Amino acid sequence: MPEISASAWEDFLAAFPDAHILQSTSWGELKAAFGWSVVRLVAPNSVACGGQVLFRRLPLGFSLAYLPKGPVGQDWDTLWPEVDSLCRRKRAIFLKIEPDCWDIEPQVPAPHEAPPGFRPSQQAIQPPRTLVVSLLGKEAELLERMKQKTRYNIRLALKKGVVVGLFNDVELFYRLMQATGERDRFGVHSLAYYEKVYDLFHPRGECEMLLAEFKGEPLGALMVFSRGRRAWYFYVASADVHRERMPS
Repeated sequence: MPEISASAWEDFLAAFPDAHILQSTSWGELKAAFGWSVVRLVAPNSVACGGQVLFRRLPLGFSLAYLPKGPVGQDWDTLWPEVDSLCRRKRAIFLKIEPDCWDIEPQVPAPHEAPPGFRPSQQAIQPPRTLVVSLLGKEAELLERMKQKTRYNIRLALKKGVVVGLFNDVELFYRLMQATGERDRFGVHSLAYYEKVYDLFHPRGECEMLLAEFKGEPLGALMVFSRGRRAWYFYVASADVHRERMPS
């Protein structure tokens, strides 16, 4: 079984600077701290393909397997037999894969094909669709590419005195997340989870938190991640007050 250590996985990822952050060693460490086990493996006799697979224990010695935003690299066919063998050894009842690839033109064959036996899932763990926003150009050019209503709301927030800046108070971020979850009826992670996220990624320059305030009162917050040429908008929160000032 071509399993490798965390440090060897870091060396492997050095050849793929634009690999998704959910395939990073730090993400594996995060999930390992909250009930998952992590296995990193590369295709035998190859440095072109690898994957970080997460396992969650189930009753009676079974598990479920999840490969988020991977595999990394090309020649996926060389990796599937190893993943299959690993999942059987871990007694996984199923393997869920959410590749980091695009299906923009359905008439064009996908660059990677899943092996026989895989089928589309009706449930997604990560958002099944996303928007990519280019950050190239000056601020005026960024605004010009936005919808008119978005430009209006941004300028309204500025006019109404909303100020945005970096901050590092994870507990404040968590309180805002709790308020958002209660208002919009969705679950949020624990304070310990967000603290672990920040402690793992921020020292590596891969995570920042932004706070929107009005006269010192926190109105909204964002935790953003970056790796390679991409940044990801993962966790966002907003208070119940001053929403008319468009802090988000």
